[in-house]
Amino acid sequence: MLVAPLKNHTSRRNPRVTIRGVATAILRATAPWPATAAAAHPSAAGPSAASPPAPPLGCRKLASLKLRDCGAPDGGRGFEELASILAGSLRSLDLSCTRVGSRGLLQLAPLTGLTELLLDMCPVTDSGCQVFSSLANLEHLDLSDTEVGNAGAFHISKLRRLSRLGLCDTDVGDGAVAALTGLTRLTALNLDARHVSDEALHLALPLAPHLKELDLYGCKVTLRGALALPAYRELTHLFLCGGWATDRSVLEVAKLPKLQHLSLAQNPRLSDVSVRMLAGGACAATLEALNLTGTAVGDGCLPLLAGMPALAVVALSNTRVTRGAAESLRRTTKLVVKFSPPGATKGPE
Repeated sequence: MLVAPLKNHTSRRNPRVTIRGVATAILRATAPWPATAAAAHPSAAGPSAASPPAPPLGCRKLASLKLRDCGAPDGGRGFEELASILAGSLRSLDLSCTRVGSRGLLQLAPLTGLTELLLDMCPVTDSGCQVFSSLANLEHLDLSDTEVGNAGAFHISKLRRLSRLGLCDTDVGDGAVAALTGLTRLTALNLDARHVSDEALHLALPLAPHLKELDLYGCKVTLRGALALPAYRELTHLFLCGGWATDRSVLEVAKLPKLQHLSLAQNPRLSDVSVRMLAGGACAATLEALNLTGTAVGDGCLPLLAGMPALAVVALSNTRVTRGAAESLRRTTKLVVKFSPPGATKGPE
């Protein structure tokens, strides 16, 4: 009965759910049957008396706990109790969108079996990252929208089993990328941070043989950085947004032979030439989804999009593509075309 209510709290904030409360509930569920039970029921005493049913012990074997958007504070006795109870079983912990900061994070050190830790939108700083020396089994770590910077990246670099890392909207810069180059198992990296630039792509080259997903949305990546992209031959997902890319940059992107999902959104200097590069590049045979929202592509690129064999979804909102041409592309192909004209009110693609 404990797990289901917690699951419901992952989608809507409920400040009444606290770490201390969760720890108390687990303790009650796993407490041994009171020795006073027989004394309280004399008729049940004796060799022939049936033993009372044992309490549920499943919570001590809890492998996944989601406390997203709950009233978890930054540390306290509840954290110590929770870490003590679940130290041998917990593999996945979601504390996203809570008040958990560096103090609370450090109290999670006993959870050495964790393979997934989600802390996005928590007030975690570099000092809290010291806990990672105890959490060596982590494979997925999300620190997006935290206060972590380059110093925190030094501690993250000790997580040699890490395969997915989220550092979106943090204070990390190119120096952090240099610290992370030893994470050779990394397959997904989100570096959507304002201090990341061209240098990061060159520094991260040791990660290229295994990296499949790279998010550079909002990073200052110009042609100098784009020139390093062909070395990332295993990439299947690439987000290169934020306004710095040019048609010449896309020529380098087009050389990626396994690319399936590409976002070039919010790069106003991209023209139909970029689509021509993609349609004639190594990526044309594998590209399934392409986001060109906020670029300067026009109706002239639509036949090229229609001819890309694997393409299934294309986003063309706020471009120079006309409504009639977009509707024609929908009618005459199997493409899912996401389109709204410039100035139209519409949510993100």
